[in-house]
Amino acid sequence: MLNVMSERSQSLGDLIREQRTLAHLSLRELASLTKVSNAYLSQVERGIHEPSLRVLSALSVALNVPFDAMVPSSHPKSGTPEGSLLEDAIRLDPLLTSDEKQALLTIYRSMIRGERASQEPSDVAADSAPD
Repeated sequence: MLNVMSERSQSLGDLIREQRTLAHLSLRELASLTKVSNAYLSQVERGIHEPSLRVLSALSVALNVPFDAMVPSSHPKSGTPEGSLLEDAIRLDPLLTSDEKQALLTIYRSMIRGERASQEPSDVAADSAPD
């Protein structure tokens, strides 16, 4: 798992560095735009740290990169085909703000967990009921 996290952090760091370079921004300038220390941004670019959603949001605005381009690599999908498709649709919807997308993903995931938990006892009860 650590290797996966490191690879994911590194590819995100590479994306951020590439976009910063294309925008002709120094680390110090990007730090000023995002209100994140240039030392921390350097560590993010090198894959040492995985940034929070707040930092990713600030980076996406400062670099003019869609938030969705950064988020899918930092959030695991629910594991179900339907969940994956729905989560992708939420992330790609241009009518939603980044905060709205995150809120919907959080609500959806909690509902899926709740639905699975509520089905387990009824399945057990149905199996043990006399015919």
